This record gives sequence, C-alpha cells and structure tokens, in this order.
Amino acid sequence: MVRFPKNNKGFSLIELLIVIAILGVIAVITITMFTNVISNSRKKSDEQQALLIEKAVISYMMQSSDYKLEHLKYDGAVHSMDGKPSEELIYALQNTIICTLDGSEKEIYPILNPKSSSIPSTSDYTPFWNTSNGGKYIGYKIEVYSENLSCNVTPVTADANIHVY
Repeated sequence: MVRFPKNNKGFSLIELLIVIAILGVIAVITITMFTNVISNSRKKSDEQQALLIEKAVISYMMQSSDYKLEHLKYDGAVHSMDGKPSEELIYALQNTIICTLDGSEKEIYPILNPKSSSIPSTSDYTPFWNTSNGGKYIGYKIEVYSENLSCNVTPVTADANIHVY
C-alpha cells in the first residue's frame, strides 16, 4: 500500500469557523458603537441648535426692548408670537424685523442666518435626533421669560410652540 504523507499546511474547518465567529462579534460591536456615535452627534447638534435659537431670541429682545415678543413686523404684518409655532419665530429671526414698539419702528437685521442658502427657511433649524423611546422630535419649544430677559429652547416631540411668561 502506498502511503501519502500528510501535509497539514492549512486551517481546519473548526479554526475557520472560530475566526469567522470572532469577526462577526467584532462587526456587531463596531456597528453598535458607530450607531451610538451618530445618535449622540445628532443629539449634540440639536442642543447646539437650540442654544443658537435661544441666543437669537435674547438678542432680539435686547435690541428691540420687545420682551414679550408682541411687536414683530415681518412679511408686512405685525405679529405677536405667544402661542404660535416656534417655526414662525425662527423664520422671523432670519429676516429683517421691524419692531413697532411705542409707535416707533426700529429695524433689526437678521439674527439667524439661513444655512443652506440666502433664503430664510425653517428646514435648516429642524431637529435631527430621534428620542430614545422611538419618538421623533418635531421642533423646538421656546419659553420666553420677559421678566428676567431669558429664554429656554428645547427640542420636543409635541407642543413645538412659543410660550411667553
């Protein structure tokens, strides 16, 4: 009988399966971490966006002395912002506003800049992040405290309106 010498120069099937399993585990961990990084960056982006809107509202209040947001004139009409959707104020802050307080008109140049073009748009200021329980943020809740000249802007899943106190 002729014997062929055994040539063990390769990997066995078991060894290959173990390597594939290890690579699969590493891939799952990497994908999970990458997904969390994207989610956290979207959350941080929305928080920075809210801070930018907050500073713009306070800047308008300081420049105009319209602390209750009742005398904003843009698009040819005077608007009071209390109870309106926050998108209206975000849009207004991207335009030249004329404050009609005490019978005089004070022109205030755009405080927020449109991001994608020179045309004001609320789509540039919409939240990106989805909530941890599967909901989607629809906009920002803007709370204006006229007594102490402060503002609080938070991304919300409902009630994306302006509230003046």
